[in-house]
Amino acid sequence: MRGEKLKCAAAAEAAAPVARKNVVIAGNPNAGKTTLFNALTHSGLRTGNFHGVTTSPAFKTVNGVRYADVPGLYSFNGYTMEEQSAAEEISRADLIIDVVDSATLESGLTLTEKLIKLNPQVVVYLTKLDKLKARGGFIDKNLLSRMLGVPVLSCPVKELRKAVEEGNFYYPQKDLNISLDGAYYGGNRALSGAERLFFNRFFALAFFVIFLTFTFFITFHPSMIGAAAKGWIEKLICEKLGGYLSARIQSEPLQSFVCEGVLGGVGGVLSFIPQIALLYLSLIILDESGISS
Repeated sequence: MRGEKLKCAAAAEAAAPVARKNVVIAGNPNAGKTTLFNALTHSGLRTGNFHGVTTSPAFKTVNGVRYADVPGLYSFNGYTMEEQSAAEEISRADLIIDVVDSATLESGLTLTEKLIKLNPQVVVYLTKLDKLKARGGFIDKNLLSRMLGVPVLSCPVKELRKAVEEGNFYYPQKDLNISLDGAYYGGNRALSGAERLFFNRFFALAFFVIFLTFTFFITFHPSMIGAAAKGWIEKLICEKLGGYLSARIQSEPLQSFVCEGVLGGVGGVLSFIPQIALLYLSLIILDESGISS
């Protein structure tokens, strides 16, 4: 702990003070961005290790520094509104704190390199070091810092906040000859039987096709829940509610408009909701499991 504080203090003393007003906390999904934002700003934003926790940028100003917590992203070519909003905030940042999951450092550095090209004022903040150490891995932060040409920290949040407010970070000269092999080792955690099976490209492809076929079967086959739910809604709206209103509306034009026009159109649209929900549920399962990637 003391060594980390000294490293952060050395980083703060190595450069002239520069005012930082707009600090963006960026990184891949589930890297710990919102947790760091809460610690830096004493906030209570919802956190979680699943998709969709941060869906729009959050802001808070502390001691003259405006912090922004943006949705996770993998590149600046995102097609979702969350990724686009994150890219917009990052483009306006005075300083970027790139939160990187130590257990998946190699994939996280892909975004780091893009951030550095966009804005050299980047600080890499490592999270989940305990998880990496538990499986026998390590990170040489000094070596990694020289390789990237930006500070690489894992110091206490108080020290990070102080360095951000003072605007002092040491940016070493980039050494292009340093290989990541000497700076990072991911550990020796063995894959389970199920993991090895799904890493097999032939099995993964076959499972993907079978899963989608099963999804369409339960969604659209007349004897399955999707088609059955569609029929229940049509019967409830068009037959039950339509018959009830038809018996009580005396005007034939109004009866036709309400029962056949309004209820017929509404029922036709609402009846597809169960099937759409089943399709979206299957896509969420594929996305969260990682099989679709």
